[in-house]
Amino acid sequence: MNYDDEQIQNIVDLPDSLVVNIGSFLAKPSKALLAVSLTADTSSWVHGESRQTSLKLRTHSAAILTAVSSQSGWDKLDFNDIDKDFAARLTDDHVHAILHFINAKEDLRELSMAGCVNINGEGLRLLRDSSVKVVDLSLVGPNESPSMVAPGPLLAESKVLPILVTTLDSLEIIRLPKFWRGKMLPETSEFLREFNDVLERRNPKCTLCNMACNRERFEEWIFHQPDRDEDNAEYYGMQNFVCSGCSKTFCYSCQHDEPDSTGSRDHIMYCYFCEEEFCRDCSGMQNCLNCDATFCNRCIESNSILFECEDCDGHTCVVCREVCKHCDATSCCSVVAKCLECDEVACFYCMRLVVNRAGWMDCCHGCARVMGMMLEERLQQALEDAESLQHELDLVV
Repeated sequence: MNYDDEQIQNIVDLPDSLVVNIGSFLAKPSKALLAVSLTADTSSWVHGESRQTSLKLRTHSAAILTAVSSQSGWDKLDFNDIDKDFAARLTDDHVHAILHFINAKEDLRELSMAGCVNINGEGLRLLRDSSVKVVDLSLVGPNESPSMVAPGPLLAESKVLPILVTTLDSLEIIRLPKFWRGKMLPETSEFLREFNDVLERRNPKCTLCNMACNRERFEEWIFHQPDRDEDNAEYYGMQNFVCSGCSKTFCYSCQHDEPDSTGSRDHIMYCYFCEEEFCRDCSGMQNCLNCDATFCNRCIESNSILFECEDCDGHTCVVCREVCKHCDATSCCSVVAKCLECDEVACFYCMRLVVNRAGWMDCCHGCARVMGMMLEERLQQALEDAESLQHELDLVV
């Protein structure tokens, strides 16, 4: 179908059917924003509570509202589907308009606010008394660290928690922003306590053994008592027993017959980068040889967080990784070492040059000590190799 170019002076002049077709190629948040912008001013949506509310629609584009909103799939809204810079510019009015448009109070089941760092949470008020099941307020997408959120996000506990409390009857999974978890405000702890009580009453079963996940009562359903166990303070506000990949629940007692690459037989394990748990079916795990922190394969593939040693089969995380400042050699074993007195980081060969150049009597005592330990390890390895070789020769003779 051809359209007269002289009649189309603005995007709002496009025929409704053409706009609907264009929207079919967009991510859900973008599709909703397009429909919202073409059917009414954003300010017109702010005061409504559902899309059935009477709005002052642009009559020539009103059909877009019905055509796009009636499309299936509005039970899930993930802002990770749009560009991060775009998401960062969205305001509470934009979010409210989108939730209004998709009839979130009745239809929405899963919400992820990835990248929406410019909202304070007031735009989420249509979730009040809704049937939403999964709410991700971490502000990051899959395989991203919560620590990577840009400084100064606006999301406020005082705006959001009163809304979330009204969803507890349906809420199954919650992910809070890391800066909330760090503050541990009393109102956050109270919400977490209430949610923990709800989960306790539901008593979810393990997907594998069909027994209550928390039957041994050694973990909370969601950590909400930081004063009870200081060792678990870093996990405050985080939910247990739930795989972030498939959302299935697993207990911590079920074991595999074979250990994974980390040596563990656990079916669900924690990733220290994205700070989420994954079952074996959703993601394998690898661990740092030095600190033993585990990382899911999803994060390893997407981020430079775990490095293979040049001298052994081990892996070192970005925190533990040592790089020779002289030749850039990397290692997780004794080939590269750090002096604790002068912070010199060098491989065996470069450390030997540093010590020899200064002289054993005049060099840094810490470097000399490190060099001595390296020499001792190599001597021990040489003796073991010689013993093994002698054993083989004896067998031949």
